[in-house]
Amino acid sequence: IKEFIKIWQHSVKPEDGAYTAAINWVKGDVEGRRVHLVEFMSQIRLHLVSSEFLTNHIVAEPLLSENQKCLKIIVEALTHQLRDARGQILRGGQRLHRATQQCNKEYIFLAGGTFDLVTGLKETKVYDISKKEHIRMGNMNDNRFWNSVVSLNNMVYSAGGYSGSALGTAELYNPVSKRWNYVAAMNNVRSCFGMCVCDSLIYAVGGWVTSTVEVYDPTVNEWFLLRNMPAIGNFNRTTAEEGSLYSLTRSDIYGKNKLYRFDPREGDWFHI
Repeated sequence: IKEFIKIWQHSVKPEDGAYTAAINWVKGDVEGRRVHLVEFMSQIRLHLVSSEFLTNHIVAEPLLSENQKCLKIIVEALTHQLRDARGQILRGGQRLHRATQQCNKEYIFLAGGTFDLVTGLKETKVYDISKKEHIRMGNMNDNRFWNSVVSLNNMVYSAGGYSGSALGTAELYNPVSKRWNYVAAMNNVRSCFGMCVCDSLIYAVGGWVTSTVEVYDPTVNEWFLLRNMPAIGNFNRTTAEEGSLYSLTRSDIYGKNKLYRFDPREGDWFHI
């Protein structure tokens, strides 16, 4: 059940599902499994559960309220949520001001490339749209083309691509140190693939002759495999909107495209 909780969390599903599975397992044999309650509750990120679910289900659960250690964990989660709510109220005006200042600051990241469709380049630049100028960012560790690049938490990530063979490595650019450093490699090599950010996670989707999908969690520096796309494609572009991924893939040699939507909450793909 502990491994199940970890898998559930990394499949980007709501924490209330992990809690429900754990508490139902304990209730299947209360006397024999009660001893695991504290360990389970400490692994579940209760502060990410909705306030309504936390109050109406978790706080009201007798098995937890009768256990002092579990009760302490619940109180910590409630305190965390109250602190976040207070902070959001205090920062509301500040965020609006900052958003107004930064609304025109948009950048395009350029990483890699090729002259001969065999060997990639390490060169990277950022294009400041407001200033209409290119700024060098330093070279990546690996030569790459047909790679994908995204920005998350003021960092730039470049992954996959091709240079003599398909790549599975990934790198992170830190604007403070002005250097590229390796992060965990993907589970699968891929080029010509889609990559996007959704809910602070990085998704790598499809690519040349592959339907595999994986997600990178920067907090643990690890990639986790997700459900494959319904069809194998050649080229892919992916974006995120309102909590879902939208992936456009070229599905055959005749250039026919198919559009799919991935719901991280359900962990499944849907053809559009």
